[in-house]
Amino acid sequence: MAASFMKKLLAATALCLAASGTLRSDLQVNPQMIRVAIPSGKAYSGEYIIKNPSSDTVSFSVASENWLKLRGINSENSGIDVAEWFTLTPREFTLDPGETRAIDYSIKLPSGLNGEVVAMNFFAVQNIDISGGGVSVQRRFGFPVYAAADEGLNMSCNVTDIKISNASMSLRIENDGNAHIRPEVHVFISGSGDSSAAKIELVGRTPIFPGQIEKFSARQAVLNELDLPSGRYIAQPLIKYGMDYDREYSVKGDSTEFMVK
Repeated sequence: MAASFMKKLLAATALCLAASGTLRSDLQVNPQMIRVAIPSGKAYSGEYIIKNPSSDTVSFSVASENWLKLRGINSENSGIDVAEWFTLTPREFTLDPGETRAIDYSIKLPSGLNGEVVAMNFFAVQNIDISGGGVSVQRRFGFPVYAAADEGLNMSCNVTDIKISNASMSLRIENDGNAHIRPEVHVFISGSGDSSAAKIELVGRTPIFPGQIEKFSARQAVLNELDLPSGRYIAQPLIKYGMDYDREYSVKGDSTEFMVK
């Protein structure tokens, strides 16, 4: 169990490192995230542009892993091996200082696929001596690939557990579709005679995978700046999602009344 936990922790750490533009002085990767929605059984191809901006010659290798399985997501597609739908060539290469090269990838979804499959491409920087004493390590940086079957894509969510006052705002979003979502969550506050008193952003962990429930809350610093005069107010949550696959959906949560004394 401990080994499994550490594997997930290291994988998640690698993904966090990938969020920055230049991950380290000897690795630049573009694009940092691949998201495509295509008909199942059809192929899609593209390329990564890799640059070594350092002053050293650096060797790389790329491993593609099932991100749904690594994250413990229990979906109908979590058992599909990455090799069944994603290929990348070459997986090992060396770049001289300042050198840039392209590596090709191809996506072909299994026929009849519903929803999405997700891979994490881990780019490993090989044999880096960080101690000066001959100790070599391998550092991995993760770049996700989201691929959805266009005809079977269902992006949907429910909004529950809405708790709103002038001092605290939170709600929970449940993904009841078959693909991940990265919702944008806002609460619109209106009062008597004031149609738009405030707009508050709620933040939470994303992406939300099918079957997951995540809590979104207003930052305390934002609430501290909320200066509402005494009176009765109505708060209306609005959630937008689907943008990862060039869709745009929205859902409203139940409106909530609260008083400011």
